[in-house]
Amino acid sequence: MKKQANKLESLLPWARAMARMRARACTISDQLGVSSAEARRVWREENGQSSPSGLQPSHFDWYLKTPERRYQSALLVLLDQKALSQYPSAVAFTHAYYHFSRMTAGEWQKNGTRDPAFRDKEGDYTIPYSRGFYLVKNYQDSLYPDNSRKCELLLRACRQCRGKYMSHRDEPGGQCPVCASNER
Repeated sequence: MKKQANKLESLLPWARAMARMRARACTISDQLGVSSAEARRVWREENGQSSPSGLQPSHFDWYLKTPERRYQSALLVLLDQKALSQYPSAVAFTHAYYHFSRMTAGEWQKNGTRDPAFRDKEGDYTIPYSRGFYLVKNYQDSLYPDNSRKCELLLRACRQCRGKYMSHRDEPGGQCPVCASNER
């Protein structure tokens, strides 16, 4: 019990930041390896209410529905890969998501009174924390022995604008959604 308490103490600043970025308590528990009771307590302390419940993400289709999601999913995966080279795996995504949230703040950026990474509700983020964590936790570039991809998502670079975007592994590659729509 004492070892678990010490673990939470060392990760508490990260757990608090995650809760302030609206990571659900089950995501905090999963990512940091702390008990769900501790994660719920931290969430309540930071947000004054219980963590939202509901189904967690379980498939990749959501990330491919719009051009915006395709670009932002790619950005989040790239930021996470960079953070993994500099932070322990338990906290790298939190660091990446903080910067992702600031970059994608939109209207929140105009509110100069507080940090735009910390918003009022989960729906205020273009990719909510828990969806982002599911993406980076399950995204991989590994191949099966027959050279087929293990992950159904693939980061691609557009041959025209060189921008990175997310696609399905079986989708024909070459152009990002914006360049493809401009040719129509």
